[in-house]
Amino acid sequence: RLFRDIFAGGLLLVAAGYGLAALALTLNGELSWPAWIGGGASLTRFTAILVAALFGGYAFAGEREERSNLFMETLPVSRGAQLQSKLVLATGALTLYWIVSVVVVLVALRSMGVSVEGLLFSLRALADFMGLSLVAFAVAWRVSVRVTSPLTATFAGLAALAPVCAA
Repeated sequence: RLFRDIFAGGLLLVAAGYGLAALALTLNGELSWPAWIGGGASLTRFTAILVAALFGGYAFAGEREERSNLFMETLPVSRGAQLQSKLVLATGALTLYWIVSVVVVLVALRSMGVSVEGLLFSLRALADFMGLSLVAFAVAWRVSVRVTSPLTATFAGLAALAPVCAA
């Protein structure tokens, strides 16, 4: 239940990325299926980082903010089991997100006639974005343990990327 809204919001962000790509390509008179799919996939790499930070930021601080942690303490489930289920759900959702993104990008690039070298270059770039989303998730998760605001934890996860983005 905790991550349902974030997952739904992430799907909306993905749809918005593809919508923006379609709009930009239409305005330039270049709308084609491969360009649309490739453009949308390029935009959604950035939304993946945001969604990862949100998953991490809401892991614990979200419970404290809505006070559901008080209810969770009354359940016979250990804190370790709660932690494990949150980690499995968040990483599972992010893994699914990235698998779909990689498949979509590879199919779009292949249909545009991109060479194998170009595909490998794109896969390396996607791996970099996966690493950034993992950093954002881990930092937000860690900060979420200590703060009561999930947005503070989320912004901390995103801010952790500032040195990488500035380089």
